[in-house]
Amino acid sequence: MTVATSAPVPGKVRKRRRWAFVLTALLLGFAVALVLVEIAFRSFWTLPQWLAEFQNAGMYSVAADDGAPVLTPGYRGALRIHPGAPETHVAVNSLGMRGAELAAKQPGEQRVLMVGDSLVFGYGVEAEQ
Repeated sequence: MTVATSAPVPGKVRKRRRWAFVLTALLLGFAVALVLVEIAFRSFWTLPQWLAEFQNAGMYSVAADDGAPVLTPGYRGALRIHPGAPETHVAVNSLGMRGAELAAKQPGEQRVLMVGDSLVFGYGVEAEQ
């Protein structure tokens, strides 16, 4: 008894490779575009004073070394996304990060630092959430 094996058809293999290449190129191009937009905003956009004081007076201060806006260590306050929205309570610890003060690291404990914009900050979200 002989078992017939079929070799892949060269045209189908090329078509799959082409689609894989196109998809990879599109995803890579999208990622590069996002990185370039982020770099452009960080390089050329400055936080307007009215935005820094919009319902969060005192939450931001200016960094001494480069003049960039930073969270004010020890800030406690409430934010509201728009007039009808509920308040969100914000606490900035002594390290200038949102959240409670960090206790000493316990043996086996792992910590993750996330850096980002309002999504990472959790604008409109309580710290417990």
